Amino acid sequence: MNERMYWKLLRVKKGIKIKQIAEYIGCSLSYLARYEKGVVDMIDQKVKGYRQYIKQYQPNEQK
Repeated sequence: MNERMYWKLLRVKKGIKIKQIAEYIGCSLSYLARYEKGVVDMIDQKVKGYRQYIKQYQPNEQK
């Protein structure tokens, strides 16, 4: 399993919607979906924000 797949599966397991992370890191939903599929790359700052959101997410914070 590659690293992107790991983070995507963790996001799904935690019940995080891709839209929540896209808004948090400041990119479009479609861009983030393409990143998770391995089609495009993101700058390191956005990747760090993506991972940080997933790591720190608590289910009671749902929007």
